[in-house]
Amino acid sequence: SGWLERQVVSVKADVRAREDDIRGIYTEKEGLHTAKVRQLEEGNQEMERRLKTVLAECESLQARKEAEMEELNVRVRALVLRKDDTIAQQRGQLNDLMQQLRQTELVLQRELADSELDE
Repeated sequence: SGWLERQVVSVKADVRAREDDIRGIYTEKEGLHTAKVRQLEEGNQEMERRLKTVLAECESLQARKEAEMEELNVRVRALVLRKDDTIAQQRGQLNDLMQQLRQTELVLQRELADSELDE
């Protein structure tokens, strides 16, 4: 029975040593996992900061683009109005010239008719 007890004690000691090894490995791996999780969280926070920065830049660019487009629209509308005014002025000038031409034609016709009567 002494031998059996020694065997049991030896096995128990081996089991305790193995348990201690397993606990040590578990504690080490848990520490590594905790450090990795912390590192991933920090990386995630950095990515969120970058994302906020990029989104702010995108919003700023969008606002600038919209302002530039509005300015361009104002300039185009002003240009179209000036073009319309120029066309209206030129039409008025053309109508005036056409009226002067008709009057000149009438004067010439009268002079021609008067000269034919004088003959």
